[in-house]
Amino acid sequence: MLTFRPAIGERKYDSEKKQLFALSVTEVGSFISLGPGDSCEFFHDPSIQSRDAGQVRKSLSVKPHADGVTNNISKITERFTVPVTTAEFAVMRSAFSVCLLTQLSLHINLKYVNMNPLI
Repeated sequence: MLTFRPAIGERKYDSEKKQLFALSVTEVGSFISLGPGDSCEFFHDPSIQSRDAGQVRKSLSVKPHADGVTNNISKITERFTVPVTTAEFAVMRSAFSVCLLTQLSLHINLKYVNMNPLI
């Protein structure tokens, strides 16, 4: 679950206008596989399985620009941009990789790995 809050000052954020965006495992994989010049966009309808379907549409777009990567998140009436440096983007990709492995339950427990090549 990604949480975005617009800045209202230096190191101050408006929690009342926060935006949440949950990425699926496939979307996390798409994010991780982005190269330096690649971009992607995800669309969600949080109420897809209810009578309110179509009233709120969320999109998250990740695009490179001269100073790094831009994450745009928008609802029907709200939109804001989160500039992310190339280094921050690399950290996000690494964190997503760890989360993806956890979600897929691919934990490696070294006590079960035979580390002795002679056996």
